[in-house]
Amino acid sequence: MIGHGSGNTRSTKNRNPILIYYEAYDDKYLALKREKGLKDSGSVYMSLMKRLDLK
Repeated sequence: MIGHGSGNTRSTKNRNPILIYYEAYDDKYLALKREKGLKDSGSVYMSLMKRLDLK
């Protein structure tokens, strides 16, 4: 996260990202499953954005 915040990574080099939300998981499998669900399903992603009042 420090690398992303300081712009030291290629994906965030020209942007100034801020953390607005995170989910913590004890199990890496469950975390990856959730991430895949958010990326693969537009309805899951939009539901989260609506809940966070971002879209």
